[in-house]
Amino acid sequence: MGGKIAIIGLGMIGYELIKKYDNLGYNVHAITRSDKGFFNDNNNIIKHFVDITNESKIKETIENINPDFVVNTAAITNVDLCETERELAYKTNALAAKYIGEACKEVGCSLCHISTDYVFDKFDEDDLNSYPDSGEWKGKAGACMVEGFCKKYIKEIRGLESCARGLQIEKLLPFIR
Repeated sequence: MGGKIAIIGLGMIGYELIKKYDNLGYNVHAITRSDKGFFNDNNNIIKHFVDITNESKIKETIENINPDFVVNTAAITNVDLCETERELAYKTNALAAKYIGEACKEVGCSLCHISTDYVFDKFDEDDLNSYPDSGEWKGKAGACMVEGFCKKYIKEIRGLESCARGLQIEKLLPFIR
């Protein structure tokens, strides 16, 4: 098959996509902020350690790779962190996506940006304020927003419900073959 693909983010979906495209014979470039030890025994996967919130660095990296296709799976999905670190969340979840899109346009490659797409109803303030004390949130990847307290406030799901990012890897894999 072949081709050159850059996969940004080394979370659950990024990890699976890297494995899949490597097995399909693609020239895989993994763009991540740090080495998590994944794929150290695989010389086919080229790693690039880049802070995607650094506009010049992410654009330079994509331009140097010159991929046929980019998949961006990087995001801050921790709701509490997004609330306390609003600037970091904005830079990572909004500006970085913009930078990646601009770089893809510049090199003329396709981009797939994977994100959640939940629409929430209005929250009951008293209900919301009592949630942290309930302990219900503990051990839940989606914490408040998807798997816990806020589930009852999800008005609409424009994707799949069973994953905090709105996309099941099992549903994605058939489309990337």
